[in-house]
Amino acid sequence: MTDTNSELKVYISGPISAPSRKEQQKNIEVFHTAEKVLRDQVNPGLICNPLRVGACLDNSCDGTENGHPITGEYVHSWDCYLRYDLIAMLECNTILLLPSWTSSKGATLEYDVADALGFRVLHFGLSTLKIFKERGEIFV
Repeated sequence: MTDTNSELKVYISGPISAPSRKEQQKNIEVFHTAEKVLRDQVNPGLICNPLRVGACLDNSCDGTENGHPITGEYVHSWDCYLRYDLIAMLECNTILLLPSWTSSKGATLEYDVADALGFRVLHFGLSTLKIFKERGEIFV
């Protein structure tokens, strides 16, 4: 169980992949919005946005040669991204679940790991996010 007096180290979790570029871009924007809102409340060094987490350095996973549908860069395999995201998540003590997280295979797995490890579990709404540090609670 997470100590309520400890400093929050927040991992942002939600759907990234989507059937269309437009939907994927919308998902990416939600991650960036959540990160921006958190930065106003928490030390930015204690926020983990999986969009900023790397993957294998040598492109040795069985990725897509055609490139990312949005950036055109090399696309790693889904399990490659998840592997490195989970490694980064293990450095945190809180998981912030974005809207529609239950529709994401990766986010539900991240939630299961966070729950098993006693992370504080928070739900993000795109309204306001207030952190009451003295109580160790986040209300969305």
